[in-house]
Amino acid sequence: MIDIRLLRSCERALDSLLGAEVSLLFEGEGINRSVPDVFYNLVLPSIGTLKMSAEVKKSLRPSMIPQLKQRINAWKKKNLCEKVAIFSDYIPSSLAQLMREEKIWFVDTAGNAYLEIPDKLLIYVTGNRLHRVATLKGQYFTEAGAKVLFYLLKHGPDIKATYREISAATSVSLDKISKLLNELKDDATIVGLQQGCYEVRDPRRLLDMWVDTFVAKLHPKIVLGHYRSPYGEDIAALLEAGLQDNALENVVVGGEYAADLLTGYLRATSLTLYVPVEEIQSIQRNLKLAPSEDGSIEVCAAFAPEIGNLSKKHGFVLADPVLVYAELLATDDPRCGETALLIKENHLPWIP
Repeated sequence: MIDIRLLRSCERALDSLLGAEVSLLFEGEGINRSVPDVFYNLVLPSIGTLKMSAEVKKSLRPSMIPQLKQRINAWKKKNLCEKVAIFSDYIPSSLAQLMREEKIWFVDTAGNAYLEIPDKLLIYVTGNRLHRVATLKGQYFTEAGAKVLFYLLKHGPDIKATYREISAATSVSLDKISKLLNELKDDATIVGLQQGCYEVRDPRRLLDMWVDTFVAKLHPKIVLGHYRSPYGEDIAALLEAGLQDNALENVVVGGEYAADLLTGYLRATSLTLYVPVEEIQSIQRNLKLAPSEDGSIEVCAAFAPEIGNLSKKHGFVLADPVLVYAELLATDDPRCGETALLIKENHLPWIP
């Protein structure tokens, strides 16, 4: 479902930047997540009419750039549009520069924008500040909603579970589960086939919702602290020592290190450990972790029983790819975004 207020605000900002000689004519909305959100005719005196589309994306981060490039290139290959702009709530100057370097058009609600056609059009505005941020609404955009979205993605695309089974796996109330699933059915993200059976019809949207909610609502609630390792930057040595001392028995390994093991692409400089809250002190003691605000070891509460992959290929439980994907996109590192794409392609192939 498109955020209409965000869409209209970006349209107004772009109309103001284009001026009287150029017009932006709305043509229609996309029918699913395999095409852009909206389509326009951009009428330019110098070149005539240009087919332009826009993807509405709130809370954009540098780690999302590789994914945006992949989508834009796919749409252009299908001749769905000649140019694609990203409509967002706010693009800070550093991100604006990165998007210009990657030739990704954008417009935000504060009036920052980049559109360029060599020798014909150049709009590049940065530095406008956003004075008011609209809050996302919906059952999904909560801590409880994030837990249910994770469950749906972990068990998708064909989910067989009653409300009570989902509640037992997520510790979310039956009432909240009912409201969230009805919300997802209303916008055709999922469909109910029969009692206790659901099919994810728009997996890409569900994944995007999970990432946004993990970053904004769930992750801030589950962080228990940051620590230094006695082995410095040698994460493997820390985990090896933990295995020898049986200190990882109830620990799930996530973050960059998990992403590196899943893909072999990212040279990990940090590690996230998911632990039962009641065991945080004993785990900290057994792994000899020292509290440090800038430490590379982040410890989080295990927010659900199923956050790990049951296979112990590496000797310890690795975080589920759905969780690792969100962790990577929560960063400001485009290389983490590239790694997230590999995780989606190799471990979540049912999501386009």
